[in-house]
Amino acid sequence: MNLEKVIGLSPNSGNYQIKMDKRDFSEFRTSLAKIPAPLDELLQRAFLQRPDLVRAQKEIDYSQSSLNSVRGSYWPELNLKGSYSAYDTDLSTFQDQWQVGIGLNWNFFSGFRTNGEIAEAKANLRGSKARLRNIELTAVQEVSNSFYLAQEKRESVFLADKILTLAGENLSLADGRYKTGLGDMIEYNDAQLRFTKAKANLVTTFFTYNIALAQLENTIGQFPDMVPATEQQPEVKQQQ
Repeated sequence: MNLEKVIGLSPNSGNYQIKMDKRDFSEFRTSLAKIPAPLDELLQRAFLQRPDLVRAQKEIDYSQSSLNSVRGSYWPELNLKGSYSAYDTDLSTFQDQWQVGIGLNWNFFSGFRTNGEIAEAKANLRGSKARLRNIELTAVQEVSNSFYLAQEKRESVFLADKILTLAGENLSLADGRYKTGLGDMIEYNDAQLRFTKAKANLVTTFFTYNIALAQLENTIGQFPDMVPATEQQPEVKQQQ
């Protein structure tokens, strides 16, 4: 779908609907969504929420657990065994019996196998930490780029809104000049064309900013709340 290609993910596992929202041009600026937070806070959110960072941290935890387990091979193993036998009889020769046994097993020499396993576990742990660091650097770059792009697109909306205001004022002047005979049809048509282009530009910049905002949220691992697809909303159609 075009939406999924733009934001780079399939929201709610594909179970969503696109809500059609019609609004007047005067509402574009007042309804403009804000950037969620400053860059530092967004980076902190990314480190906590991004799936790739979460997986990398879990991989480190697993590698550390494996290393601890291998190191435990240096220590003795304590085994505890117990049993109990009951006889349902009146004969005195068959009495209930119980047994308890404790064993201690200490492998003093394993042919350097334990040392090799520890070295391998340490290497795996270093590799996991290196992968986490690379993912963190990638996350910082992606979040920073998306943040500054969103800022740029947001400013573009305000600029497009000012251009539309000026184009509207120019059209009003051209219309007045034409009606009083001080201007001609060419001047009026030019003003009308510039006003139409300014409206189209405002719409484009508005939705371009919202796309940049969605991409920013994606880079920090924050997915928008989606309305599940239901048959009770026939007026809303899923984008194909």
